[in-house]
Amino acid sequence: MTTSGDERGSLRIAGQPIAALLPPLRARIVERVVRHIAEGVPGYAGMPTDLLEVDVRAVARENLLAFEASVEGRRFPEDVAERIYASAYGRAEEGLSLELVQEAYFVGTGVTWDAVVGLATVEDLDVVRTLGHEMLRFLAQVLPIVTSAYVEEMRARETDALGHRKSILSALAGGLTGPRVASTYGVTLADSYLVLAVDLRAAVPAVDQQAGRVVTRRTIRAIEGEIGGDRLSGVLFELDAFGGLILLPHVRDGLEDWTPARAKDLVERIGRHAVEVRAAYVVAAVDEIPAAVALGHDVLEVVTRGGRPPGLYGLDDVLVDFQLARPGPVADLMQEKMAALADHPDLLETVHAYLDAGRNRAATAVAVNVHPNTVDYRLRRVEALLGINPATTDGSALLRIGLLAFREERFAQAGPVD
Repeated sequence: MTTSGDERGSLRIAGQPIAALLPPLRARIVERVVRHIAEGVPGYAGMPTDLLEVDVRAVARENLLAFEASVEGRRFPEDVAERIYASAYGRAEEGLSLELVQEAYFVGTGVTWDAVVGLATVEDLDVVRTLGHEMLRFLAQVLPIVTSAYVEEMRARETDALGHRKSILSALAGGLTGPRVASTYGVTLADSYLVLAVDLRAAVPAVDQQAGRVVTRRTIRAIEGEIGGDRLSGVLFELDAFGGLILLPHVRDGLEDWTPARAKDLVERIGRHAVEVRAAYVVAAVDEIPAAVALGHDVLEVVTRGGRPPGLYGLDDVLVDFQLARPGPVADLMQEKMAALADHPDLLETVHAYLDAGRNRAATAVAVNVHPNTVDYRLRRVEALLGINPATTDGSALLRIGLLAFREERFAQAGPVD
């Protein structure tokens, strides 16, 4: 049912224009609205008296004026819309739920309806029906304003939280005045942290660049949801398509919070979002975080270059490879030698499996799905190409150094999440 402006302006109840009936009733209606909201809407009853008397009363009056304008066929006043928006934004900042604020508007509209319809007679049935439509039309204008205020406040809060988190994380990782920056934003730091260096790689390559960007954005949002779902968790993180850094509170107020086992579970959950996750962790006090970040990235490099499967790793998990991967003339020489195997992926796979199997030819054959004699043949070819016997202790150590150096280039070419 559509009502023109002229028809709305001529609406009468008990023989009188509604536009003339409402002004004398304003004070009484506003008083009832404030009382009903204070007594009947959870969250408002405990509000300070000045808030109820000033803000809620003012908004109730503005809404009544807006409804009068609607009934008279006039446009919704822009200044009233601005005040409704400002009031809703204030409630959002104070943490009052959107549902309660919307309920307050329904309560206010209901009180106004009762006051006006209470004057109607039997002959006013058609007018009451029309007035009901006007009430709904009025709410259809007001509620989107309230909702948009809440959405905007939420966006502003998210932006502030993201900026604060990045500022604190950067200060801690950079060895700057992390505690001072944190206190500026009202954040209490943990006693120590699990510092996670993270590497992200797409489990399934995207079909094209556009699809890759979509997958990347969705993946990062999903990962951030896994990490920061609890706003009070104290977790600090910054991630992009390649990976990033996560600080998980390890000990807070003397109590253990994030353990390596719990962090391992987090990494596994992240890995469910169509992404391979490799992460390295180091436990560090606040003032040790810069060194922990550097060590974490070194451990992560060993993990990725060593071709280890997705998961969470500590230094204890890669001690031998970590030491072998240290830069030096031996590593440089072996990187050059390993180039001879660049065009022989079968030999690289066999050497890697052979070393992982502790130089057990039978286990190697199972790992690469060939006959043990084929393993022997491939190892002889490796010795011929490199001049290194994989079956000896020294030879296997040199080959492990070579694999770690050689895999650096291969993993660098693997690409980010997108």
